[in-house]
This record gives sequence, structure tokens and C-alpha cells, in this order.
Amino acid sequence: MNSRQRNVLKDGKVSKDLKKIRPIFVVTKMVIILSCIIFSLSIGHNAYAKDPENIKVKGLYLGMDFAEAKKVLKNNIPESLKSHTRFEEPFPDTVWLMTNVLPIASIEADPGTKKLISYDFQRSFADMLFNTQGMTAQNFAKHFISAYKIGTMSPFRDGNIVGWQFVSNHGYVVQITHNGELIVKKISTGKELNFN
Repeated sequence: MNSRQRNVLKDGKVSKDLKKIRPIFVVTKMVIILSCIIFSLSIGHNAYAKDPENIKVKGLYLGMDFAEAKKVLKNNIPESLKSHTRFEEPFPDTVWLMTNVLPIASIEADPGTKKLISYDFQRSFADMLFNTQGMTAQNFAKHFISAYKIGTMSPFRDGNIVGWQFVSNHGYVVQITHNGELIVKKISTGKELNFN
């Protein structure tokens, strides 16, 4: 026991030194607890939030016919960008909307059913679609939650990708990365999993 600890406990009683330090510990503990609560609620706490069966974002929704999804994506290209974009199909059942050499959006279908299983808008394309230029990714997530009435997003990390996500009980996830990319994709639900 060091001299400070001996000064704190004298005859089993708390010394005046400890009484001075105790409020600092209490305040520090409260600040840490409040910070954790605020962080967990910071991305879209919404008492009226739902877990919609599916969400339709700019006309795209999971399960739609892939050919129709291509048309919807094409119709979403802003006029100012139409002459600078093209579609590429790097893999079967995947379409990228390209500007120069970079993809700004992508859609993917299930190879068997030809139904949409994911779509992805890079930040620059999302800014054009939602008119969110200059908005932080965190604020974009808050506005997205409110507009599409989904539940609270929680932080996620998947390799080098970090951001916020909402995982639906209906078999899809919505992710907004730290740089503002929007990803909506189908995920397996409990009844579809097979760990045998």
C-alpha cells in the first residue's frame, strides 16, 4: 500500500482526501455512461421506427425484377450526368453505373431468380439523388432513417468498411458507410441459415 492509500484509509474511516476525490470519480463515471447512451442513440433514435418488410429507395427495392431495376437506375441518372455515364456488366447479374473509370452505383441480381438482391450508391451519386451535398455521413444516416422510417442504426465494421447499419428482421440490411456510401442488400434470415 503506498502512502496515498494509507492517508485515505485511517482506522477504517475515509479521510478528507478521499472525500475530495470521490466527486471527481462520480462525475467522470456519469460522463462516460452518458457518452455511451448518447452515442448509441446518436444515429436515428426514433420512437415511431418500424422494421418495414422492404424499403423502396428512388424506385429500387429488393426482390424487384432485375431488368426493371436497370431501367429505374437509368431513370435516376440526373440530366447533368447522363452524357458522362455508361453501364458496364463486369459479372453476370451485376450492373455498374460508371463515370469515366469509377462506378458510382451498382445493382446485383440473384443468378437463379433474376431478382434484385443489392444496390449501392457511392456518395457522389447519393448526393445527387438526395440533394445532400456537404452533409456529413452521420447526418445523411439520420435523415435516411427518418425518411424511410427504419429503426436505429448501429455502428458496424466489415474489414476496412465502417459506418452505421440497420439490420431488418425481414432479411435485409441498410448500411451507410463513414464516407456516405449507401448499401442495401439481402441477407439470410434464421430460417435460411444452414450450419449442419
